Amino acid sequence: MKKYILLIVSITFLLGCSSPKLAKRYKSSKNVWINSESVQNYVTVKTNTYKTNSAKKTDDKKKYKTIFDLSKKGQSEILKKVTLKDTALTISALVKELNILPKNNTSKSKPKKGVITHKTKFLNNEINKNIVFNVTRVFTSQGDNFKTINKVGDRIQYLDLGLEIINSNKLKFKNWNKFENDYATADFGSITSSKSLSSEISLGYDTSGSVSSTDDMKEEKSINNELTEISNSTISNTDENEVLSNTTGQSTSDKNVLNLLNNKIKQLTQSAKTAASGKLSATDKLDESRLFKSQILKLSGTLNDNGFDIKQEGFEGINLKGNTTINVDLQYNGNFGKTIKFTNYTNLFKTTLEGTKPNSYDDLNKNFTNVFFPDINEDIKAKINYRFLYRRILGQKSGGHKYIPEYKHRVKYLFGEIKKDDDRCEEIILINKSDFQPEVYQILKDDIPLKINLEVLNFEKIEHAIEFLSWILFSNDLDFYQGILNIKNLNNLQIVLK
Repeated sequence: MKKYILLIVSITFLLGCSSPKLAKRYKSSKNVWINSESVQNYVTVKTNTYKTNSAKKTDDKKKYKTIFDLSKKGQSEILKKVTLKDTALTISALVKELNILPKNNTSKSKPKKGVITHKTKFLNNEINKNIVFNVTRVFTSQGDNFKTINKVGDRIQYLDLGLEIINSNKLKFKNWNKFENDYATADFGSITSSKSLSSEISLGYDTSGSVSSTDDMKEEKSINNELTEISNSTISNTDENEVLSNTTGQSTSDKNVLNLLNNKIKQLTQSAKTAASGKLSATDKLDESRLFKSQILKLSGTLNDNGFDIKQEGFEGINLKGNTTINVDLQYNGNFGKTIKFTNYTNLFKTTLEGTKPNSYDDLNKNFTNVFFPDINEDIKAKINYRFLYRRILGQKSGGHKYIPEYKHRVKYLFGEIKKDDDRCEEIILINKSDFQPEVYQILKDDIPLKINLEVLNFEKIEHAIEFLSWILFSNDLDFYQGILNIKNLNNLQIVLK
């Protein structure tokens, strides 16, 4: 009888300790190619492009000075004067005492009048663009029974996104700077991530062994091998945004194993000190020993003059749907066949004893700039192609879709592809004709641009347009209005971006 009991216990122990299912990615699977007409019933990709403008730098020389720009001595002197309420304090006396030059006292020379200058410059033929791929896992049905394809655990396992220019050989991709999606960011070739993975195990030791991985890809390990009574056993996989747990699915074999382990450890540790009280518990979470860097995302890509290709490979629980953003530099190698003339008026006002007054038109300094920019007659377009591996959970009978661990799933891997020569391939505008053109501001009178000597006034900056419009409103020069601007009144004047 004892032999049978020992045999049963041994078999139970071995079956409980060996858990090959934890190394599985699925319970069963089969592979299927999706018909080209049905590809977009599973995954769709919509693409947009955005021109990136550099932030304008502030010229510190043009900033007004404050008390904080003074030295400690200067600040102390001002505070002392104000605190004492010195009635004799004047700005000029304070400036002289602190040896500070007034703002507009750097030059005593009179401003020049009526100066005319001409300049020429070329607009940069490079442009920075953000290309955003919106990848959607489609919710749909198939067959006569209208069974839902998408279950909670369905996901996109592999995704290959491609872009190719189709109507220009003058534009080329020069460089890509950044890749970003919901799980990873690749900036100049270095991969960072918002995810973290940590595992803590306390199994018969006074202090738990811990392995943690963070964004800087470093590992910290600490183990104190002092054997004690068992306290707990936990394995956790933590995300910064969500915590998933499933500890209710213990089987009979699991309980037998736990009891045997507890009894065995108690026999071996009768003379050892006791750790914090607790129970040995088995959790229903899958954790595989893999590199953290590959846990986050496997990413590779190629870039050529005519386009690029980005490949992403996910892992358990990671669905590759959502937005994927690529930041690239493009260069146009065509002709600089177009030009536009900008005007900038200075010396608009003068200061007199009676106050500020507008100068005459002849006394204004007129600065003309001819800007050359790439000659693009039509929008430059590109086509988007993509391939994917869709992981679909099969059947209601298996019940696998109810479980978070993927080793319990019965799955079907569906391969889908939209080729660049397919009619379903999305066509986007990669470069607009206006992307390489300078911004042009104009002053309109009744929706008609103002002209001087039959030439439309164009301003490169809105500040230039505002300053000249202010001069027009204050000049009160009827001869200039009627003879040069060819307008009868100042009604309905406005500044617009062309």
